[in-house]
Amino acid sequence: MHNDFWAIVFSLTSAALLGIGAVLGRIGVRYASVRIGASISVPITAIFFWFVSPMLLKLENVSLTAIAIFAAVGILFPAVVTLLNFESARRLGPSISSALGASTALFSAALAVIWLDERLTITMLIGTLVIVMGVALITVRHADRTSSFSTSWMLIPIAGAAIRATAQTTIKYALTIWANPFAATLLGYTTSALLLFGTRPTTVDVSSKDRRRAVAWFALAGICNGTAVLAMYAALNLGSVTLVAPLTTTSPLFAVLCSAVILREERFHRRLLAGIALTVIGAALLVVRLNHGVGK
Repeated sequence: MHNDFWAIVFSLTSAALLGIGAVLGRIGVRYASVRIGASISVPITAIFFWFVSPMLLKLENVSLTAIAIFAAVGILFPAVVTLLNFESARRLGPSISSALGASTALFSAALAVIWLDERLTITMLIGTLVIVMGVALITVRHADRTSSFSTSWMLIPIAGAAIRATAQTTIKYALTIWANPFAATLLGYTTSALLLFGTRPTTVDVSSKDRRRAVAWFALAGICNGTAVLAMYAALNLGSVTLVAPLTTTSPLFAVLCSAVILREERFHRRLLAGIALTVIGAALLVVRLNHGVGK
């Protein structure tokens, strides 16, 4: 079957898992801070990937250049991006932070066209913009704005989006050297785990009971997010960045739906429904590219 079809399947799977992981992480922060959560979830996920590596890691056509790139990307994603996300959520609130994070799709498209010489059609550009607008409508809640809001803080999630886009484009390039999404995920998470574990909080002011609960929920969230990254890298191995990046940006849609079902915290008001509609329409516009064979 056509590679683009499976790239779409893996991209939407990644978005769904990221959405579920976000909800699991929200449960985890009931018992410990998000900074503690990062120092738990990423290392546990790295250990999980090493545990399954004898079954999934294939070393045929191994490339030392690709290995170096995979490991280097791990410094930025998910490690640095995770820290920037936490800081932007603390300063701006999670909604505004998530909305600005949707700009990843735009940065990815620009980098893919400039660096990888991918083609971006008008339909794909409109689809990407519609997804970004839909995600913004889904995530923004004015009540999340802090009283000491500063517009300069908006640069934090935008920087995170730019770094995430750079990571996606770089991974796509490295996969052309060694087409091994699992190795890319394993090495990236290993580097990220070492960085986040080294910068973990030295004091943890939570009870032993809450600590056990936090470890359990953050571990589940981490494995879910890690599997999402693996699915995204598998999509990048098969399809173009200009297709994969916008589709994976739809994760807030799945987070809202998952939250409504599991946490029962979402109310489907008009703005939220409009955001869902725009996100679905934008994704549909990107899927149309299947009929035209666009991209490399």
